[in-house]
Amino acid sequence: MKKLSNRCVRTGCRKNVLKTGILFYLMVFIWVSVQIGCSNSTRIQAGYLLYSTQQTAEDSSAFKWLSSLPRVQASQVLAGEGVENFAKFDMLWVHIPDSKQWAQWQSSIGDLKKLGEYVKKGGHLLLTDYAALLPAEIGLEKNKPEIRILDIKKDDWLFDKKGYQSFRGHPAFTGLFGGAFVWDSYRDQKLPTIGYFDANFPADGKVVATEKSYITIHGNNKLMIEHAAGTGSVLSIGGFVYFAQRNRLQYKLEKFLNNSIRYLAGELTSGKKTYWEKYKHQPKSFQVKSEPVEPPQTRALKILPEPDIVLTRDHPRNNYYDISGRRSLIMGKENGGIDEFWVHPFRVLRDFQAGIIVGNSAHWLRDMPVKIEVFPEVYKRIYTTPVGKLEELILPSLDKAGGIVQYQASGGEPVSLVAKFRSDLRWMWPYDENAIGDVWYSFDERLNALHVKDSAGDLYSIIGTDQPPLKYTVGQYRDIQWNKEKQILACQKRWSITVRFFPIRKLSMIKQIDTTKSCLHRA
Repeated sequence: MKKLSNRCVRTGCRKNVLKTGILFYLMVFIWVSVQIGCSNSTRIQAGYLLYSTQQTAEDSSAFKWLSSLPRVQASQVLAGEGVENFAKFDMLWVHIPDSKQWAQWQSSIGDLKKLGEYVKKGGHLLLTDYAALLPAEIGLEKNKPEIRILDIKKDDWLFDKKGYQSFRGHPAFTGLFGGAFVWDSYRDQKLPTIGYFDANFPADGKVVATEKSYITIHGNNKLMIEHAAGTGSVLSIGGFVYFAQRNRLQYKLEKFLNNSIRYLAGELTSGKKTYWEKYKHQPKSFQVKSEPVEPPQTRALKILPEPDIVLTRDHPRNNYYDISGRRSLIMGKENGGIDEFWVHPFRVLRDFQAGIIVGNSAHWLRDMPVKIEVFPEVYKRIYTTPVGKLEELILPSLDKAGGIVQYQASGGEPVSLVAKFRSDLRWMWPYDENAIGDVWYSFDERLNALHVKDSAGDLYSIIGTDQPPLKYTVGQYRDIQWNKEKQILACQKRWSITVRFFPIRKLSMIKQIDTTKSCLHRA
């Protein structure tokens, strides 16, 4: 009996294990089913809007791609259906690839006006190619966009690939580094673009991206516009969207459009959202006051230890030079001045020139006899001036975003030094010189420095001296020139800002800046 009992116990255990196992698998099956069901219910409900039931090859290819997206539940919708039917979709896509299709859509523009109502009630629209004309047709935009035709050559190497560039980022370019080339054709073609060109901007929308081609950002060609109305939104992409044509950059186009769909559906919300703004491109002043600072005791820079590598040249001409650290780059001509000072990705200053005042005249150092000594870390000039030798050291920081220019006089008399430069904060290529918008400036008397920034405050430079100036002038000028009669620097007005330092220094070390004249440049 004991053995039988043990066997029954063991059998019962196996039965219990079997029951438990069945229950476990059942629970797993139910859990997976529930998860799959939830996943389906949270997919983006996207409607592809059609003019009629007769689809073009482009419609078929575009809808096939839309249906392939794992996060999207795609359906075809006729434009003539009511707003009530539109409302069941998170977003609608209207894709009109050419002028022939646009002419057909225009015949039912009355039906399309319902799209404006759909947006105001919380709907979202993706409009591509000629559909970018719709915001003005359905009451969401007062300023109509233009149509311009690009001539595309298939065999023009990289020069005819086309794409979009955001200002400094937008969720539609997630994973695309702020911009993307999306079209590179296998054939010659006339490529239409719909947008706002030159000085023209949308009245009610924001510019998400401009056209770019190969190594150029066309800041005046504003092709991607975002509108908001009520609780809804619209993204208009005015070109380069084709699915029935061969495209070497199809994968980039699909990534870009997928991002745009997810952005409209509220899935892509993180990251920077910037827009191209309309600016007058004129310098503007602002107020800034730093805490008072006690300047350190001025001391002469020394080149220590004496390097083994040094390049010397007497009477240099207009040969190019540059010297850099890890974050800053200074370049110019050997005989005098600094042409450009960069802390990438923007230019801190340009056209720096220094001179001395002798009698009632200003003499620029670049016109005087000079000897240069070039070391790995510093660029040195030794000028022969009417008042003796004047040594100039140009030193970029090894690892900081900045640099120093130091002057040391060896004559027995005080030296009056004048220096001028321009600052435009030019954003590096391929952006054009106007890309940053307006430049803002302020002279900070407590810091003895000029502050220069862009409109967004992302680019900011401080250009100052170790001693306070006796007086200064800052403004919008093309240049500042010495006025012999008035013994002052006269400013020539123009769309610019230029900066001049005009100090009196003593003997071996130029210690004190007496006058600063400034003009910031935006030309």
